[in-house]
Amino acid sequence: MGRKIAILVGFIIVAAGTFLALEMFMKAPQDTQKVEPIPPPLENRPDKKPEEQPPIAEPPPDEVPDLKTIEFDKPRKLTKSGKKTINIEPKEDEPAKDKPEKLTAVFTVKDTVPPLLSILSPVDRFYTMKSKLKLTVRSEAGARVELNGQPFTEKSPGYFNYETELTDGLNRFVVAAYDAVGNRAEAAVRVTYVAPSRIRKKKDRFEALLKQLDEVRSAAFDIDRTISELLKQIEYAADAERVPQLSAELRTIRHNRTQLQMEIEQGIKEIDSWLSRSE
Repeated sequence: MGRKIAILVGFIIVAAGTFLALEMFMKAPQDTQKVEPIPPPLENRPDKKPEEQPPIAEPPPDEVPDLKTIEFDKPRKLTKSGKKTINIEPKEDEPAKDKPEKLTAVFTVKDTVPPLLSILSPVDRFYTMKSKLKLTVRSEAGARVELNGQPFTEKSPGYFNYETELTDGLNRFVVAAYDAVGNRAEAAVRVTYVAPSRIRKKKDRFEALLKQLDEVRSAAFDIDRTISELLKQIEYAADAERVPQLSAELRTIRHNRTQLQMEIEQGIKEIDSWLSRSE
């Protein structure tokens, strides 16, 4: 009986302590401090202007994705006007994953280059006692070659002939060549016709002067051919030490050619002077 009374007293004491503690808490003054809300981050505020983003740098040309470069194995030469089509094949040794597809390029080419034209015979400042003259010129195969509107005859591809009558004295001929698109080239030659009746008994002297002039011109022609061959040797010389030697030889030959040209001019003056005295 005494033990039950002790337990009951203990329970009453605990309950009384709990009640007093709760009453003291309820009577305590409340904290009236206002709690401010936590502001949002600065970058999320509605009054914050968005910062300008720096522009995205473009990659260098060699880093642009999916850009393919097509290379030709051989140079392509376009010589005529009109619409051109070229099929571009990928290289055989290119990796399959990088190999571009077959491409076809279509474009228009405008030809503005005059055709080749050179008078092969006679040479400029030519003298003759024959009243008929045969002109031989070289041009593009299929070109239209004319003299004063009269067409030449293409005897073989690129070679044209024309015969004409000469008048007494100096004759000047201007030859014109036209290619397929109308580009024009010109070449001129001067021919002096000396009628046999003009010189009569002086014919032998005239022929001797012409022979001297022809010999000098023949020597000049041989030198021109040698100069052309030397230029090719210099261009394609495999030995670099050979080039200075060839160049020195070329300078000497050109000097000789200049001397011959002076002799040609002197021979022409002598013939003209002789003809003026023989009239």
